[in-house]
Amino acid sequence: GGAVTLNEDVALDKPLVVQGDMIINLNGKTLTGNLSVNAGATLSANGGSIVNNDETTSGIVSNGTLTLDDVNVTSARHALRIESGTAVINGGTYKVAPTSSKTVHAVNVGDDGTSANVVIKGGTFIGPKGTKADSGSAVNVRNGSSVKIEGGDFSGGKKHTLSGSDIAVSGGTFDQDPSAKVASGYKAVVSDGRYYVVAENVKAVASTEAEIKAAAAAGGTVVVAAGEYTFPSSSIVAGTTLVCEEGTVFTGSSSLDIKGATVEGATFDNPSGNAVGGSINGTFKNCKFTGKNALRYTYAGETVVFENCEFSGSTYGIHFDGGANDVIFRNCVFSGFNAMGAELTMVTFEGCTFKGNGISGYNGANLWGSAKMIDC
Repeated sequence: GGAVTLNEDVALDKPLVVQGDMIINLNGKTLTGNLSVNAGATLSANGGSIVNNDETTSGIVSNGTLTLDDVNVTSARHALRIESGTAVINGGTYKVAPTSSKTVHAVNVGDDGTSANVVIKGGTFIGPKGTKADSGSAVNVRNGSSVKIEGGDFSGGKKHTLSGSDIAVSGGTFDQDPSAKVASGYKAVVSDGRYYVVAENVKAVASTEAEIKAAAAAGGTVVVAAGEYTFPSSSIVAGTTLVCEEGTVFTGSSSLDIKGATVEGATFDNPSGNAVGGSINGTFKNCKFTGKNALRYTYAGETVVFENCEFSGSTYGIHFDGGANDVIFRNCVFSGFNAMGAELTMVTFEGCTFKGNGISGYNGANLWGSAKMIDC
């Protein structure tokens, strides 16, 4: 047990057996070998790579409680074998090494007579397609165990991406049709050769600028596939919700003129200028704004709401030079020279964090005009 941080790459000469409560911060380094988590033990690992070259065992074998955050596992056998207990996977990459010659899975869940429960919230899962055997799945579940897939990208073997009975999928993208495993209230939609599992109220999945523009003009809830686009502000009708996959980036100086619409999970980026400029309105949730000026010279025509957003500018985080009506920031983080213009009716900050970037003499927050700060 205990907490361990890797300061350099480490090659194990025998399996690492976790017998207590252990935290491994891989710290961007590579651990070569394999790990085993005993029943009753807890392992949390984050931020680095594990490479297993032994075809007789998996990269990680767990019978306890396992949590993986942004861990990359490459294995000559299964990347993860969850025999019993529980596991939560948050990001990272889990793949079968191309040298594998057996039936292998990126994630293999359960064992004879045992019960394991796994939740996959995100990450990339690459099965044995292209390996010597070319058989197996991205995720395989044995009888008595269960897997919930809430997000991630999955590619499998020759015949299966998901195999086993108790799999409930409520998100993610797949190289083969996952419809048989989709949870109640969700559906699989194909776009550009990939299957997207989305809520039943989603009208479309868009993976090109033309598709985004057409779907936004039609209204409803639209899933935007990861990629780089130009933001189609003039095409978005009231009531539209753009749900952006992780990795969705709108480049250039985007005008967020989307009266009555909502954008979730997008990144707006312009390294040489304003990530956002012109008129703004609507609601933005879990978005990131990065650039020389994350949000600059922006005039609000209607009430604008930003929730759980990040603004990071090499010069300005946010800067309102003028405008009208209200702007509301809830639980947002600002980095840069942050300034609010005098003509705004009211700008409200609730639960926000301000960080100076050391470039300008004005740092943190520079307020004038009408402003409220609540629990910041």
